[in-house]
Amino acid sequence: MNVNELALRDLQPSQFYISENKLQDIESWLDAADLSNFEPIPVKMLDGKPVITDGHTRAVAALRAGLKAVPLVWDADELDWAMYKRCVMECKRRG
Repeated sequence: MNVNELALRDLQPSQFYISENKLQDIESWLDAADLSNFEPIPVKMLDGKPVITDGHTRAVAALRAGLKAVPLVWDADELDWAMYKRCVMECKRRG
């Protein structure tokens, strides 16, 4: 799967809270027409679904700005998959 072909709506969050202050900060500099300063959002595959591992606030800001896609990168870090599975399950439960 090519990470550049994924849409924001294709990505599964792994956290269900973000900071309102952090969101406001990002929205103050986010330019939907110029994503050159937008740090790519890292994703990993979990049970066949692309999961956001970091950058949830940037993802929400991008969605609120009407963006369908943003720069993404495959996350190469070793992660605690048991914890991520629990977090993703809770995100799904909370909708």
